[in-house]
Amino acid sequence: PLGSPGYSFVAYGLTDIFVYFSHETISVPPSSHITAAHRHRTAILGTIIFEWDRGKAFLREMLEHSAQVVEKLTRLALIRGFDGLVLGVASNQLESPTYPFVSLPAIVTC
Repeated sequence: PLGSPGYSFVAYGLTDIFVYFSHETISVPPSSHITAAHRHRTAILGTIIFEWDRGKAFLREMLEHSAQVVEKLTRLALIRGFDGLVLGVASNQLESPTYPFVSLPAIVTC
């Protein structure tokens, strides 16, 4: 409801890795989450997801320019202070077996 406090995660001390997720293509953890996680020595990861037709087109574009994408995402993580990204690809996003290495989620850490 409007006016209610947002969700807060308080078990960082019991967590090795916290993965921040939203249904955006690239989800960067908010600075408050990053600070709280690191205060408890918990790694915090953002996500890259490929959903629906928009995700399929974006995935193809990223794979065609993978070196530049890795460089930019690494800079983003270093500048914002989070520890890496989880890559999630819906199984129906790849029509060709050309990209079998992205058929399972991968963790990229900085």
